[in-house]
Amino acid sequence: MSRTDTSTTQQTPSTLDRPILVSNLVAAAVFLAVLALLSGSAARIGDI
Repeated sequence: MSRTDTSTTQQTPSTLDRPILVSNLVAAAVFLAVLALLSGSAARIGDI
């Protein structure tokens, strides 16, 4: 989903490399956090 947003900013990579990397890292961190929460909730439901 976020790849379409970064495609327009890749025209000037020399100045936007860091913001893109930071945004990608933040998106990855949020994605992993959501997966962890989903897996944790699924495990709790399974335990119950």
